[in-house]
Amino acid sequence: MRKVSARNRCAKLLALFIVGLGVFAQPAMAQTEVNLARDVSLDQKLDEQVPLNLPFKDEAGKSVRIGDYLGKKPVLLMMPFYRCKGSCALELEGLLTGLNKVDYTTGKEFDVVIVSIHPKETPELAAAKKREMMKWYKKSASGASGWHLLTGSWDSITRLTQTVGFKFVYNEQKDQIAHPAGLLVLTPQGKVSRYFYGVMYKPQDVRLAIVEASENKIGSIVDKVILYCSPFDMHKGKYTLSFVRLLQVAGCGTVLLLGLMITILGVQNRRVPLYKKDLERLKSQTPEQA
Repeated sequence: MRKVSARNRCAKLLALFIVGLGVFAQPAMAQTEVNLARDVSLDQKLDEQVPLNLPFKDEAGKSVRIGDYLGKKPVLLMMPFYRCKGSCALELEGLLTGLNKVDYTTGKEFDVVIVSIHPKETPELAAAKKREMMKWYKKSASGASGWHLLTGSWDSITRLTQTVGFKFVYNEQKDQIAHPAGLLVLTPQGKVSRYFYGVMYKPQDVRLAIVEASENKIGSIVDKVILYCSPFDMHKGKYTLSFVRLLQVAGCGTVLLLGLMITILGVQNRRVPLYKKDLERLKSQTPEQA
């Protein structure tokens, strides 16, 4: 998984879009015309429950269910397909780049579940993709167990994607897929918590989303303050600073600081008379009494 410059990313995405227009905007596919703007999108369905019993196969060929990876930790969910050399490769690269800069480790604070949306892909392809990705994940020695690359039937794929608002089009005759790019964050219970769009994900935003999805079970007090001051902007797909909340936090901090100073001064004022009495007593004592 080689590094790609911003210019190359834009060129690849543009080329992918043009190819998509040529391949999918034809009435020949299922005798219906495909509208990319309508049929290919990532629609937010916040708090939607992911079906926990959906069957898939992991990269080792073992039969698993989505619920096997939920219950204890937040989950980052991505839905590319493994043979894709366009936006899928870019979003997987963007995920690795972002997570390498997040000071949490997969398998400990959160898990990553990647589900292929191509019904013909196999566990062998998933295993090869995982080996390739783990070469670039800096914490692979301790975090490889937290990565789960799945393949499944058309029924399982469509049920999952429809639940979370992931709209894509599969041309079975040409074996082509037009799909959106993005990253979803699930709570430990399997409910959709956050959406990130595109192929690049800011480490700070991903970290805050993990903390938020964990229901504050992980993260420092600083993370919680940042979350309060930076609510998530669903339209921009990122956390943005709220000056109103920042002023509220600053005001509360000022009040607490003043209260602490008043308490300290009050204690000191109560102790001063005692010191004066002790000095007067010592002065009144004779050398023999001292």
